[in-house]
Amino acid sequence: MVVHKYKLKDHGWTQLMMPWNAKVLKVGNQCGSLMLWALVHEDSDTHEMRVFRSVMTGESFHPSKEKYIDTVLFNNGGFVVHVFEGVYGG
Repeated sequence: MVVHKYKLKDHGWTQLMMPWNAKVLKVGNQCGSLMLWALVHEDSDTHEMRVFRSVMTGESFHPSKEKYIDTVLFNNGGFVVHVFEGVYGG
């Protein structure tokens, strides 16, 4: 197993091709960028498309099948992003 890092958009949807069965560990602020860390099988030959949605505090949206992942603070809490994992194609 190995931990991989992926960059997310700080607003809207991000599609990531990730090794199959990757486990999201954390979403956080690294040097001003929204990053996701996941535990993956380093010898995995199979990948899957995963989608993540970044929503700002106060933004209206209608979650349906999204799963909450984490909340991330930027600029000492002046800018806050909430990250959800969605269903690809939905």
